[in-house]
Amino acid sequence: MARHSDESTVWIGYADFLTTIAVLFFILAAAMAGKIPNLRPGYVRGVVTDSASGRALGECAAVVGPRRLPATPASGVFVVRVDSILRQARVDVTVECAGYETFTQFLRVASGDTTQVAARLRPSMRTEWAPITLEGDALFDPLQHRLKPEGLQLIIREGKRLKAELQPGQTIVVQGHTDDLPIISAPKDNWMLSGERAAAAALVLTDPRFQVGIPECQVTIMGFGPSRPRVALAPGDTPAQRAEKRALNRRLEFRRLSGTDLIGGKCGS
Repeated sequence: MARHSDESTVWIGYADFLTTIAVLFFILAAAMAGKIPNLRPGYVRGVVTDSASGRALGECAAVVGPRRLPATPASGVFVVRVDSILRQARVDVTVECAGYETFTQFLRVASGDTTQVAARLRPSMRTEWAPITLEGDALFDPLQHRLKPEGLQLIIREGKRLKAELQPGQTIVVQGHTDDLPIISAPKDNWMLSGERAAAAALVLTDPRFQVGIPECQVTIMGFGPSRPRVALAPGDTPAQRAEKRALNRRLEFRRLSGTDLIGGKCGS
């Protein structure tokens, strides 16, 4: 390596250059090492709760910067120490709990202080179990939305089972489905019929007269008409096969879903 000047050329040997770099590196490392014993601790105190009910959530995984807690305690409260050579450290906080959406927040943690974080987790929008499917012909007469006596008893029985398994923050969704045959003899279409049938079933779940007792804020209805067949008709189907498939497509489905978007916040508020 050469350095040029007006008077002469000064040569620095390659070995000397490497030695100089190494010395500078050790000086810098020593300077940093002098700061390491003087790490400035700060703290993050988190409270993990259900966003709808406000109850504490234990057994959740909390990660603050590089540190991961095995699980949050039953109280939902955790405290993590954050060490930094800076007076203020910037860390990310992540909380994961089964059945809930992941919570993430970025914080600035000052040395000597405790930074508070409220991790309010929302239930994830997912089906908890396979839907209950009831055949429409067992519940209703053709083109009608008034329940047959035997259909009423069937929904009462299934509704009580749903009530026993229903958790806070969950919603029963009653979905009505019809076949693809157009309605000619009545001033309505299949979309209207599917919604009316879903509403009739929802009334049984919520009306005190039927003694099922699911709160109205935890029941919602959807009418899909013929748009979501359980089994699709094929061009080569015989008339008997088509009739059988259409009977399967005429149905009510009961799904238990989680999510505050479905119940519009805390039930009963």
